[in-house]
Amino acid sequence: MISNDLYKCLSNDYKEIINNKIKDIKLNKGDILFWETEPANYVFYVKEGHIKVFKTSEEGQETIFSIYKTDMFVALGVLFNQSRNYPASGSSVDDSIIYALEVNTLEEAIVSSPNSARVWIGYLNHRLTTVQTMLSDQIFADGMQRLKKMIKYFYETYPSVLQGKYIKIQVPITKQEMAETLNIRRETLSRMLSSLKEDNICECTYKEIIVQKEWILN
Repeated sequence: MISNDLYKCLSNDYKEIINNKIKDIKLNKGDILFWETEPANYVFYVKEGHIKVFKTSEEGQETIFSIYKTDMFVALGVLFNQSRNYPASGSSVDDSIIYALEVNTLEEAIVSSPNSARVWIGYLNHRLTTVQTMLSDQIFADGMQRLKKMIKYFYETYPSVLQGKYIKIQVPITKQEMAETLNIRRETLSRMLSSLKEDNICECTYKEIIVQKEWILN
């Protein structure tokens, strides 16, 4: 966590307290980190791997809200919240190493100085804006527009290689998880990807996307 801006802004005294209380959690692919509605005693830091946050409907359909990569905090929405239960579930996308930080201790550390409070409030506001944009896209943007935004996010976030007029991007999730994040059926995603492949715009294989640079950057 040393290089993370949210951690760096905390006082040295509280860093020591947090470090002494941290719990290491090792997860295999698919393991649950926390369940929706269970008491939220911890927030989490991804040391290695990826964590997805999701909800499951009564019919068993899963909708993914976010994918958290290495050096990101997970479940920060429980901070300073009277409802101390997780609003969604979290599980590992791949083999992962997670740090669990006590909520009460982290809250005390955040408000211990004006600077740390300002940094954390700014980050939480940014996350809220991101969620609002996502909800707006779910309502007003069609499936293809949401897919393009997702691929662009992958390009901006994960390793990529330029290959002529195409970009090869390594992505952390499968096609099924992509569909769940876009809140569409797997069959719908397959049709959209087939259409893009026929137009020589984009091809998606297992955890890899090759996309036309001009299309994704416009």
